[in-house]
Amino acid sequence: MGYTLKIGNAIPNPDEPRRMMVEDARHDDAPAFGEPTDYTNARWPSYTAWHDFTRETGLHEMFFNRLTGLLRNHPGCEPLEQAHLREVRRAIAVQKVKNGGKGPAIWNDSDQNTNNGDPAMGRLLWLEYWMAWALKDCENPALYNS
Repeated sequence: MGYTLKIGNAIPNPDEPRRMMVEDARHDDAPAFGEPTDYTNARWPSYTAWHDFTRETGLHEMFFNRLTGLLRNHPGCEPLEQAHLREVRRAIAVQKVKNGGKGPAIWNDSDQNTNNGDPAMGRLLWLEYWMAWALKDCENPALYNS
């Protein structure tokens, strides 16, 4: 079990009109690390992997604060703000120092990290790309989780 996370434009959910969801998006220049969701605004991390990632990168409060966290409601759809993007960019800078400047991990079909890269850096770069895009180009920038 895990999350489906999606960053982009929030729209009414046709199945539950009082709930919002995020439209699918794909960009040829979006981050890609050998995962099924490459180039898209979606990721499917396990609950444990995402919790561990947010703790490792200092983003746990941004995602899981019970009053303001982006994942405080599950399922849910929360608006994105410039402060969220700034926090991700801060986490990228800190992670570069912590990991000795490693880039993101690149995965092969056998689920092996082929370049000895940093898996957390890949998630951070994904967050940065899609948050920046949503805040710039979407009418209702949001993070959706199901």
